[in-house]
Amino acid sequence: AAVSWLSEIKLKELPPGFYLSKPNDNFWDLSERFFDDPWCYTKFAKAHGFDDPTQLPVGTLLNLRYEGAPKLLAVNGGLSDPSSIN
Repeated sequence: AAVSWLSEIKLKELPPGFYLSKPNDNFWDLSERFFDDPWCYTKFAKAHGFDDPTQLPVGTLLNLRYEGAPKLLAVNGGLSDPSSIN
């Protein structure tokens, strides 16, 4: 679930492997962006407590290395230290 104070965090301050959702983000697009596999969007959503993968409130902190996550492909958009991924 979204935590309002997280929206105040600058993306460069996020720990490696985390992403803070922005307007118009959705699990499908983020799955394709970070994992090169949009079809893992339901698993990605469920790992973050969302039964409905179409719902992603702005300001939701997402762990891109959730249990069972595919290997990260993209390293931009909220990852503070791309060299530390995987």
